[in-house]
Amino acid sequence: MSQSKIEFSLGAIHFVGEGDKEWVTKQLDKIISQASSLLRVAGGSDDVSSLPGYSGNHPSGTRTGSRSRKTSTKTPSVSGIKSNTSGKDLAIFIQSKKAGSNQRAKFLAAALWLSKQGKSNPGTRDVTNALKEARVSSLINPSQYLNQNIKQGYLKKSGSGFIVTKKGETAL
Repeated sequence: MSQSKIEFSLGAIHFVGEGDKEWVTKQLDKIISQASSLLRVAGGSDDVSSLPGYSGNHPSGTRTGSRSRKTSTKTPSVSGIKSNTSGKDLAIFIQSKKAGSNQRAKFLAAALWLSKQGKSNPGTRDVTNALKEARVSSLINPSQYLNQNIKQGYLKKSGSGFIVTKKGETAL
């Protein structure tokens, strides 16, 4: 049984694997396939255009240096409106408002972000589409969180959508 060791850093992520050759290979592949998600959770950018080289010997002996991964830099559209910022900005906005773990607050933060992007009277579908395009975890029951925000006075019905109230802006 041969022992292998590999070590590399990618932004805030630092990986060290030591052990059986096959196990180390599997662990490295898992880390690389999840790099975007891990960087987003770690607070870094998820725009991974290439992974930096790493030191050590890769168990297969064939992978050395850097691996590159294509990412899309396309600006997302939200319900037919071309956003002037990327979906990544929504994820950062939600994180800055500390609304990632609270479903109601996440809905409110996404609604506020949409209104700041020029979307007047966004609807529930606009919020869920924006979250999806920003690769933020989806809401379990978006309509429920819309109703909770309305009851608390954070959102107000307007036409076929809603608007964020001053109280809603300050609540975040």
